[in-house]
Amino acid sequence: MTKLQDLDAQLITKLSNYSPTNKDEMVIACRDLANQWQSSGRERKAIEWYEKALSLLDLNVVEDLSTGIPIQRALGSLWIALGKHRDAVKYFQMVLDGEKRCHGEQSLEVAGAHYALGSLFKSLVRRKPAEANLTKSLEILTSLLGQDHPHAQKVANSLADIKK
Repeated sequence: MTKLQDLDAQLITKLSNYSPTNKDEMVIACRDLANQWQSSGRERKAIEWYEKALSLLDLNVVEDLSTGIPIQRALGSLWIALGKHRDAVKYFQMVLDGEKRCHGEQSLEVAGAHYALGSLFKSLVRRKPAEANLTKSLEILTSLLGQDHPHAQKVANSLADIKK
C-alpha cells in the first residue's frame, strides 16, 4: 500500500466518526488529501476527495462558502485537465455564484470568475455565453482598474478573438 493509499484509508476511518464539531478538521483533511492526489497525477482520486470536502460544507453559510470556492475552482481545473470542459462549467458557475455572494457583483473576484467561465465557454466554442461572460468581466475590470490595466487588456483581447 502506498503512502497516499494509507492516508486514504485513515481518512475514510476518520470520516466514519464525523460529527459537525470536527467538520473544519475533516474538510481540511479531505482537501489536503485531494491536493496530494492531484500532485501525484491522480486527478480522479483528487476529484473524489475534493467532492467529499464540498459535501461536508454548507454553502449557504458564508464561512463555508469561502472555504468551498477554492475547492470548486480546483474541481473545475481538474475537469479541464482531464479534457472534460463541460463538467468544469458546473464548478466554475458555482465559483461565480459564490464570489458574487461573498464579494458583491462588482469585484475583482467576480471579474475573474466571469473571465474563467468565458474562457471555458470559448474553448467549448459556445460563442454567446463566452462573449457574455468576457464582456461582464471586462466591464467590471474597466470600472475598477481602468481600460489600460493589463488584466482589462487581456480580457479585451480574448473578447476580440471571439468577435472575429
